[in-house]
Amino acid sequence: SSARRWNLTKQLAFYGAYHTHPLNVLIHIVWVPVIEYCTLSLFLYFTLPFLNGPFFNVATLYTLFVGAYTLALDFKSGSLRVLMLATMAYFAYNQALVATQDTVWIWLGLKIVGWVLQVWLGHSVCEGRKPALLDNLFEALFCAPYFVMLEVLFALGFFKTIKAGMEAEIKKEQAKIKK
Repeated sequence: SSARRWNLTKQLAFYGAYHTHPLNVLIHIVWVPVIEYCTLSLFLYFTLPFLNGPFFNVATLYTLFVGAYTLALDFKSGSLRVLMLATMAYFAYNQALVATQDTVWIWLGLKIVGWVLQVWLGHSVCEGRKPALLDNLFEALFCAPYFVMLEVLFALGFFKTIKAGMEAEIKKEQAKIKK
């Protein structure tokens, strides 16, 4: 819903309700950033001529859009997400400059492996339910990298208030999920 889209706790709870099994969470922590990086790299490699500068390119636009959104949700954790995105965009841009066809196949292969592991092993086998993106594509795609970043930070003891709010809301969200 539109109201949930601008509420960090509800965003994380929506996504978190689909990710309760420890192996599924681990798969997502590893593969969501890989998929996001490969996506940025592919967008940069196959970009339009007017979107290929070092400061104005598809990765920069994505970083600005997603960064503004996560900053609006929560400034402190959103700032870390922006830093993570900017770092990925920087490396993706520089890698795309020297990429070959083999590099493109590696990016595509990593994306496929990541999606298969998440959907089949993580959701079908571990969770026994469909992935979040089948219920809300926008929230799943934009929240996933933020969620996994925060999961790591939660495990390190950061953002305890956000974690507590998310865990309380997850129980409500799980009741809504249709298996």
